[in-house]
Amino acid sequence: MNTIQINFAFDFCCLIFLLFLIGIYLSKKNANNIDNKIYKQLLIWCFLSLVFNTIYPIFGLLGFLDIAVLLSRVYGFCLELYCFFLMFYSIVIAKQHDEKFIKKFEDKYNIVLPILLVISSLLNIPLLLLPLSMEIKELEVSMSGTMINYIFYLQCLYIIILVVTIALFRKKMDKSKLIPFYVLGVFSAVAFTVMSFFPSLVSIVIIITVITYLMYHTIENPDMQMVN
Repeated sequence: MNTIQINFAFDFCCLIFLLFLIGIYLSKKNANNIDNKIYKQLLIWCFLSLVFNTIYPIFGLLGFLDIAVLLSRVYGFCLELYCFFLMFYSIVIAKQHDEKFIKKFEDKYNIVLPILLVISSLLNIPLLLLPLSMEIKELEVSMSGTMINYIFYLQCLYIIILVVTIALFRKKMDKSKLIPFYVLGVFSAVAFTVMSFFPSLVSIVIIITVITYLMYHTIENPDMQMVN
């Protein structure tokens, strides 16, 4: 199997897996608190990232490179929105002990959410404009350009904010809620190492699917929230 087939198989499995998770999550009665609402955003952008990451290589292989490039830009846009909300989610989880902070965000969530979407979208506009080239070689999709560098630096910024937030409030956080963030760090390190040798093999959406799944079982489980 070539790398496109491997990535497609993994992405498709993650997509089916995430659909089951979304179905289970929405079928249960939720506590409807602020972190629960942001988690729904993570589910949405994780799902869209998986969809576009799965289909853009297909168009590239079929020879529709312009469409493939456009879809890959949309994929990057959705992925960065996920990373942005993951960063914001870490801030909310880290500040769970501050009842005034949480209450304020819950009361004004209908105002906060559009503001967050606008800010993250403005940060991601360059993903639709910066130079990006795609090449198909031996059934492998390779991309290069300023857009790829921008994605990398933007993700580094989100990770730095996330790490600083966790470090500042780690002692006040429920230890079980730190598990997804620790796993994110380990997976990111492993993915970076593998991608150094096999750039086209590892798909970031596999990592965010696993992280989203772990968050469901350690932070967002509706049954545990309703009991609490």
